[in-house]
Amino acid sequence: MRQRLEEVCAAFINAGYGDGDATQKLCSADDSQYWQQLSEVLIATQLLKADISIAHLHQGPDFVFENNGRRIWVEVICPEPSGIPSD
Repeated sequence: MRQRLEEVCAAFINAGYGDGDATQKLCSADDSQYWQQLSEVLIATQLLKADISIAHLHQGPDFVFENNGRRIWVEVICPEPSGIPSD
């Protein structure tokens, strides 16, 4: 599984789908940054697997794609676990 995650993360970054700090976030010790960025990678991977061509415009939402002549913007949000008891 680790090898596959490394492959999809590298493909995501090499394709230019992430922000300039995507690699840094994927290597972050801050769990919230890591999971947010990994969520973007995994959503992008599933969109591409479904033959949906995505673009990342470096400003605005994470991805954009067209469907039946309509532009669809996608912003991936990964909520932080707050107020949850550790047990």
